Amino acid sequence: MRKALALCLFALIICSVACSVAAAQDNPAPGRGPSTPEERKRIVNIAHKLQSFPLDTGLNADIKWALKWIEDVPDVTVNLCWTPLDDAIQSDFKYRTRIPALFAIASAAFLVEHPDKAHDQVAPYLAGVEGTLKAYKAMRKSDPEAKSDAMEELLQKQSDGTLEDFVRKAAEDCQERPNKSS
Repeated sequence: MRKALALCLFALIICSVACSVAAAQDNPAPGRGPSTPEERKRIVNIAHKLQSFPLDTGLNADIKWALKWIEDVPDVTVNLCWTPLDDAIQSDFKYRTRIPALFAIASAAFLVEHPDKAHDQVAPYLAGVEGTLKAYKAMRKSDPEAKSDAMEELLQKQSDGTLEDFVRKAAEDCQERPNKSS
């Protein structure tokens, strides 16, 4: 029961931060300057840790910091459209509440590592989905019972080489309806 309550609280935090990130990216924190090299290094490190250990509750403070950083920083803009991952987010997958944060943080890390892709309409989405899939594989190793049909379908698309086209179509949907989030 305590674990379920903690999971619900974490989901509420993720949802509220994700909503505020979407709203605040056009209005960075007052007086907030561009990201620092240390912050950019930290976001990338957090993304890599989450992809390897997505169920580590010791990373919750880092997740909270990363989502706040994405919300506040004016020079790294992550479009938070969950369309590529909607089916998993809206499913009964045990760890569905982790998906938006995994996606946002992986996308932000990609943009930090590839600033030349800041205006690419597909690459950050693809990086976010691929980072989430990497984390999903790690989840399955830690908790083999935690299976998501939607995530398995995305893994199949990745395996058969159709993931990029799927994400490209989802990105087009996101561009038609900006700031869409589930």
